[in-house]
Amino acid sequence: LLLPIKNNLGPPSSGLAFRIQDAKVEWEIGQVAAQWKEAVGKPPKAEGKRSGPGRPQTARNTVSQWLIQSLKGGERLATDMWKRSEAKEFSKSTVERALKGLKIKPYESGKSGKMRWYWSLPK
Repeated sequence: LLLPIKNNLGPPSSGLAFRIQDAKVEWEIGQVAAQWKEAVGKPPKAEGKRSGPGRPQTARNTVSQWLIQSLKGGERLATDMWKRSEAKEFSKSTVERALKGLKIKPYESGKSGKMRWYWSLPK
């Protein structure tokens, strides 16, 4: 079966049917009125997009768990955390998304001339 899955450029269309016999393609006469969902069921969801129990681990989830483990003992220097994230081969954008998702806001602390940036879990 050759069935349309999605068509937003024109009116709904029907499918075509064929079979392979003796290494030759034999087309069925006429058009097939079946729809994709009727013929094969719902298409599978894209990997990483499932929800609920058994949801696959995403890069952001992995980084979020790492951040929670790393910061549960208290604040850490942002420069040290960036170095550790690079050593673990986490992308900068994924770390930034995880920081935002966990509501971790870097802050500056220290004496004048010796200010340093820190990360800590929200209170």
